[in-house]
Amino acid sequence: MRDHIISLSHEDREFIRRLLMALTQDLAASISTLATAVDQLSARIGNGGPQSGFSVSDANVQSAIDGVNAQTARLNALLPASNPGAPQISNVSPSSAPVGTQITIDGSGFGASAGSSTVKFNGMATAPDANSKWSDTQITIDVPNGATSGGLVVNVNGVDSNAFAFTVA
Repeated sequence: MRDHIISLSHEDREFIRRLLMALTQDLAASISTLATAVDQLSARIGNGGPQSGFSVSDANVQSAIDGVNAQTARLNALLPASNPGAPQISNVSPSSAPVGTQITIDGSGFGASAGSSTVKFNGMATAPDANSKWSDTQITIDVPNGATSGGLVVNVNGVDSNAFAFTVA
């Protein structure tokens, strides 16, 4: 299968990447919406708590989102890098967090120090601060105020990495 993927044009590979990202975001949003609906239904049935033996916890939702992100990372690994010199994200942990929470971005090509590099949360660029740590393979940064769910991207010297699905909880 990998041989067939490598033979795809650059435009086709980018289209597949964007499609995977959109599908991952849609699925994560659907899982969250479903969990909310089940919780509301459980409360109505059980007068404040599930009586019928079903409920959806935050841990269940997070587990489903983590599973989607793992599959997306696996599929992204099958695609050759769109720009071999571009930074690459391999994992974000946690993949869902509220504003102010510190997250870790693993990958490659981030550079030894941040310099003028940024991390983009669904297009909103944020520069590392005093709490951040930056190395060529790992970035630790706080989820900034105003961040929204969507693609998380590392920009190094004006070059964007692949996007990784991230949910602002």
